[in-house]
Amino acid sequence: MKHKHKEAFCHMKYAAQTADGRKYIEVTIWNSRDGVTPFCFISKEFGIELVHVNWERDVYDPNYVPQPGDLIWRNYTEEEARHAAFKERIAYDKIISNTPLEKLEEPPYRAMCETLSDIKKHTEETIKALIGSNQPKLDMIKKQ
Repeated sequence: MKHKHKEAFCHMKYAAQTADGRKYIEVTIWNSRDGVTPFCFISKEFGIELVHVNWERDVYDPNYVPQPGDLIWRNYTEEEARHAAFKERIAYDKIISNTPLEKLEEPPYRAMCETLSDIKKHTEETIKALIGSNQPKLDMIKKQ
């Protein structure tokens, strides 16, 4: 079957050296969809940025059934997209409210203000973008 994206349904390695250089961290993530994946992400578990390595060794496995503890890239649900858009809006609000008025006329603050002038529209656009663009969300399969 032909897919739009080369990384569709592939097991991919993400890796990095710890800040102190003592340990090499490597994780495998399965892309559960025909969608793009990030080149890198911040690992909550290790607190460092992990980078997609050895792309040529990605393993195509469209029939894989994720096991408990597996990491996967998946699509956002509508509820998750709404939550992410709300968090983004709160972050914008916090930046604007803590910025002196004269600074708000300077880029990038002006752009943020323009975005905030129509919060509802912006929030709905963010939700549609997260759902419609195949934006990946990292998830771990729960233990049963």
